[in-house]
Amino acid sequence: MSDSPLPQPRRLRVQALTRERFSRFGDVLDASGVCDHVSNGGAVEVFRNRAGLDFETQGGRASLSVVRSAPSRLPLLIKIIENHPLGSQAFAPLGGGEWLVLAAPAGRLDPSAIEAFRVAPNQGVNYRRGVWPPSVDCAEPSQRFRHHRARRRRR
Repeated sequence: MSDSPLPQPRRLRVQALTRERFSRFGDVLDASGVCDHVSNGGAVEVFRNRAGLDFETQGGRASLSVVRSAPSRLPLLIKIIENHPLGSQAFAPLGGGEWLVLAAPAGRLDPSAIEAFRVAPNQGVNYRRGVWPPSVDCAEPSQRFRHHRARRRRR
């Protein structure tokens, strides 16, 4: 993981999270559209392959955690932004409530390219390797998230 300080503050327009709008940063995790498979006598709908998990570079391995994020105060001031060069990083909510996602494209950090998204309670995101997200920011009271990211293998 690498961090980078940000220059002067600027206002971002928050847009609704859609697959199209977020595609340059990663994948949207949700259960929209027609399911891929039905099991358990019709009680379970399976929506397969919603994101490409990427963790094979530089000896990476998958890591799945649960994180808790306190609510953010608006306006949101981002002081540090990070990226994960070893692989993708996913966040999926374990409860209800809207939350915010901010991201800049992979590569050299361009603060003017940061975009903000309002994420519905039933959505998650999977950032591609090298994308710059600042943190998980909740608009509602404390929330928990499933968190996947690549970590270096222990030797």
